[in-house]
Amino acid sequence: MARKTRSKINKSNAIREIKAANPEAGPTEIADMIKTQFGVDVTPATVSTVLSTDKKRNGKVGRPGRPKGSKNGSAKAPAASKSVALNGNQDAFIQNLLKAKQLVSAMGGISEARSALNALESLMSAV
Repeated sequence: MARKTRSKINKSNAIREIKAANPEAGPTEIADMIKTQFGVDVTPATVSTVLSTDKKRNGKVGRPGRPKGSKNGSAKAPAASKSVALNGNQDAFIQNLLKAKQLVSAMGGISEARSALNALESLMSAV
């Protein structure tokens, strides 16, 4: 089978040039502009792929990674939620949550309440 002749223009660079000159243009418009300026057929899907890859390389797209210390990417569920599922005692669980919310509000935030509870735990284990 005969080899295809290579086009003289790099399609990816042409896409980048057109996008830099026309930042508001969409993939279909960019594909049409490349056809008229360079005489090269490029599909809008190719334009989208090249632009998306460029954004990923520049760090502008993507989701943040999983937090350090987490094992499977999901936040660890509180132990009380398991007991709710096992016991079916949802009213008591909700009442405890409301009390915890009041405690956090009174202490001035979660971190303050957590540090106070840790201090209390260490005092109780020392006795």
